[in-house]
Amino acid sequence: QMCIRDRSMRPGSVIVDLAASTGGNCELTQPGKTITVHNVHIVGDTDLVARMAGQGSTLYSQNLRELMTMLGDAKNFNIDIKDESIRQMTVVKDAELMYPPPKISVSAAAPAAKRPAPPTKSAVEKKEEDSAMTSSIALGCIALVLVFMIFFVPYGFITHFMDFVLAIIVGYHVIWSVTPALHTPLMSETNAISGIIVVGGTVSYTHLRAHETEADLVCRLLLEKK
Repeated sequence: QMCIRDRSMRPGSVIVDLAASTGGNCELTQPGKTITVHNVHIVGDTDLVARMAGQGSTLYSQNLRELMTMLGDAKNFNIDIKDESIRQMTVVKDAELMYPPPKISVSAAAPAAKRPAPPTKSAVEKKEEDSAMTSSIALGCIALVLVFMIFFVPYGFITHFMDFVLAIIVGYHVIWSVTPALHTPLMSETNAISGIIVVGGTVSYTHLRAHETEADLVCRLLLEKK
């Protein structure tokens, strides 16, 4: 009753009170009637037991009809022993005792998944060859870029670029050698340091004069402030 009055039941819900003939388990039940309270239907029929005979007869007759269909009706009557449902109910066939029927093997376990066939040796070797070829091409491209930079890029840029490459290599090994559980705090620290490096690099690139080192830049900025 509380569930209905505080409307915690969904609209359209149905309550079938099986004890309606003796007063009901729900206080809102009205014996012999179907009522609706706050969009909840309450069935209070008192003749549910009397209705069971008709429902049971309907289900039983339907099962018999399906059985006759499986046996082939009157024209094509045939007892197929290979059908497990028919074999379980067959007692005698062609003067041969068929009882007791064999047990039906039922397994609750899921069928085992088929394991993929192991790769052949030729496929593994081909994969290794492709990987080696890809690595060789990548190294060759990097070498060409470095040669191009040596001959056509200013010396100052090459120095900064080499520092950048070395920083990437060191940072990669430092980060990936740390326990995964510490990646989040470590990344927050490295992001802060990276931000400082970016700002410092921008300032250095903007204010550096010809033939001036980073130490010279710091000294000059301190002198300018004074």
